[in-house]
Amino acid sequence: MNDDQRQLANAYLDAADRWLLAQPEVQAHVRYMDDIVVWCATRTDAMAVFARFAPWLEAAWGLRLKPPR
Repeated sequence: MNDDQRQLANAYLDAADRWLLAQPEVQAHVRYMDDIVVWCATRTDAMAVFARFAPWLEAAWGLRLKPPR
């Protein structure tokens, strides 16, 4: 990624950061450019957040997440 791409990723994904932090299941998260790691108490909680986050991200920005591992 070049500097312009990094700045664009940060601008786009700032709203995603705020959305994630507003979710009660999310205990913490870290984002570096377009990579996001989310911590939840259980895998079930994490999958519930993913199920809500993926459609939000696509509707808000037209972005799609890779399937969870």
